[in-house]
Amino acid sequence: MRTSRRIGAAMLFVLVITGLAPTAAADLITDLGVIPTPFSPNGDGVFDSTAVHYVLSAEADVAVSIRDSAGVELDQHFFPAQGSGEHSLWWDGKADGSVVPDGEYVIVVEADPLGGPPEEDEVACVVDTQPPEVVDFEAVPSRFSPDADGVADSLFVFLLLDHVEPSDQIVLSVVDTSGADIASLLSDTGIDSVAIYWDGTADGGGTASDGLYIVALEARDAAGNLTEDGLLVDLDTLPPLLAAYLTDAEAGEIRVADTLALAAGRAYDRAGIVSMEISDDGESWEDLAFSMPESLPAFTARWASTVTCTTCAQTGLDETRTFSVRGRDGSPTAGGQGYVNTETTANPIITFDVVFDVAGPDHVSTVVTDDDAIYLPGETITIESTFDATGYDVTADFGMVDSEFEESAVDVTPLAGGVYRVEYTISLDNTFVPVSVAPVTVTATDGFDRSDSGVVPVSVVEGGAGGEGLVVDANSFDPTSGEDVTISSDAASEGLLVDVFNMAGVLVRMLDAEGGSSVTWDGTNQNGEFVASGVYFLWIRTGDSDTVRKVAVVK
Repeated sequence: MRTSRRIGAAMLFVLVITGLAPTAAADLITDLGVIPTPFSPNGDGVFDSTAVHYVLSAEADVAVSIRDSAGVELDQHFFPAQGSGEHSLWWDGKADGSVVPDGEYVIVVEADPLGGPPEEDEVACVVDTQPPEVVDFEAVPSRFSPDADGVADSLFVFLLLDHVEPSDQIVLSVVDTSGADIASLLSDTGIDSVAIYWDGTADGGGTASDGLYIVALEARDAAGNLTEDGLLVDLDTLPPLLAAYLTDAEAGEIRVADTLALAAGRAYDRAGIVSMEISDDGESWEDLAFSMPESLPAFTARWASTVTCTTCAQTGLDETRTFSVRGRDGSPTAGGQGYVNTETTANPIITFDVVFDVAGPDHVSTVVTDDDAIYLPGETITIESTFDATGYDVTADFGMVDSEFEESAVDVTPLAGGVYRVEYTISLDNTFVPVSVAPVTVTATDGFDRSDSGVVPVSVVEGGAGGEGLVVDANSFDPTSGEDVTISSDAASEGLLVDVFNMAGVLVRMLDAEGGSSVTWDGTNQNGEFVASGVYFLWIRTGDSDTVRKVAVVK
């Protein structure tokens, strides 16, 4: 045997050869076996070959042959002078370079020792490359609603398999579209038919949320052959998801400069949109036109309706009306009407305002909040302007008040009732006349570029430079009681001039110290008449400086 056998093509190759001391056992070949069996030489990386292992009690020439179930030898391989001990080798399921057909095969090991009789042993193994076969796999209804109304409350899953062996593992589960596990339906071995219900309960308790799910099948046999399949199902207990197109999403409204408005939006539901309705009082509902154009995503409808304000047309005034929209889907329900939006459903009725902005802004009043409306450089002018509504774009023009006016410096704060607070600080470099009355225009503009304005006068005085050594001996006086005010200055070496202006910026008296350092005003105008009670400005000028002071006439 050592010289008569030839080494054939390497269909079998030795992986491990471990020499051990000869045993006292009488048998030359012991512990012959194959792992795994069955195996599947299909190139999927799972059980693609099987390991043949045996133990020799003495050194021997070894021949290993592969035979089919009828005893026909398919291939034979020779391993000369294998030492005593354990030996292992792989069979990749091929003969003459090709994978053998599925079935049972016999691996025969022949050992021919030196000085002893030859010995033969054999072991069976199974080649199996065919996974369990799906004959029928169904999940009905494909859309179900576990809401306990007695209609389509659960999902019925039916499975029929062929080529199933007792050791084959069958697993049915529910996963979401991302592959995450939701519920385990079945895990068993050797079964070829399944009929099972899923009531929507997720592992750990509670009903799974609305959405698309996959009933997933895994059937794996002992050789590692795997069959996978999946059915898409829809768990749906919600009415359509609604949205409206709003010109002002933050305010939740549609605003039009007319008595007609187009209300439009979208509705989405995997069960399809059956009907849409609109209401202006939340009680009476009218059909709403909708369509499902191909330009929109699947299951999405576009709805639209023209709404009218008849009272606006009669009065020409603005009016705000509130509208509600609801939809109905095609899900199976007890009443056969599908799911409809309500105020309490997870996808609720949508409500929005339509503002029929027929009239533009209407100015009511504009006032200065300060008592005297007289301002020096660096002082802040505060104005409150009232219009018929809030929400306008309000601006103010102080260009006649401040030579350095910048629109960005105006601060407008909306208050309740259509009132807007306007604040502006006179610049320190204002070069307008020492005392002047100037108009401030406050304008409100709506979203349709319609506007209305209010004008309020303010008095502005130029602070000027200097004032060192200047004394005004009274803040107020009563000229009818013989009181007066004296203005004096230590810096009057080149003369002292004082002009008196009223709050309207009108010059009422000119005073000249005629080379002196002081001058007195007795509360009369250029005609010698007592001026009216109020606040007056004293424009005081010396040779190289000027300043303004206030004084009150109180009678």
